Amino acid sequence: PYTTLFRPQRLHRLQWPPIPAPRRPNWRRRGEGDPRRLCSGDSAPMKPLLERLSGRLHALLAAACLWLLVSSPWVGLYRELTAQAGWVNLAHAGVGLLTLPLVLVYLRACTQGGLWRTYFPWLAGQWSGIGRDLRGMARGERPMNEGAGLFAAIEGLLLLALLVTAVTGALWLLLQGGQAAVLLRAVHIVAAQAFAVTLGAHVLAVSLHLVDLVRG
Repeated sequence: PYTTLFRPQRLHRLQWPPIPAPRRPNWRRRGEGDPRRLCSGDSAPMKPLLERLSGRLHALLAAACLWLLVSSPWVGLYRELTAQAGWVNLAHAGVGLLTLPLVLVYLRACTQGGLWRTYFPWLAGQWSGIGRDLRGMARGERPMNEGAGLFAAIEGLLLLALLVTAVTGALWLLLQGGQAAVLLRAVHIVAAQAFAVTLGAHVLAVSLHLVDLVRG
């Protein structure tokens, strides 16, 4: 009776103190596999703030860029900002200088948490989305609005063109009066023209997206 009541394989359940179960090793690295951690490191506390500011920054940048593009044909600055410069030249230089910190913060908001792979897929060597959209356009199809495709790459190039335009404009103000200012002016004009082209492509992409939303 004793052997049937206390079987040997059940003796470990009666031991005291109980033997703790072995802990499973955790080989997951910090932040790996956790979908809630879209942003790691020092940028994590800034993520909610950047998300709240992104919409306002987009509106401010749109208004500033519209003024800069509209006023550019009447800008007569070459080597330096003279005392005889009109209000258009002064306003163009002032708004352009204020655009630099705005585009830096907005670029940071658009690239946090690995989002840079969406807007700059070519930096990560991911050309499949762009190639897919280009092949679809050859067949008369519209590019996709989501993912690291053609439209997102255009937005990334637009941000880069705006950044180069703002940086060269600020450096022109800093180094005005010398030969470097003339070179910076030339680069600034080329970057502004590239920005205007990519902005037109971006507006076209947004218009097509709105048409899809209305039809869908």
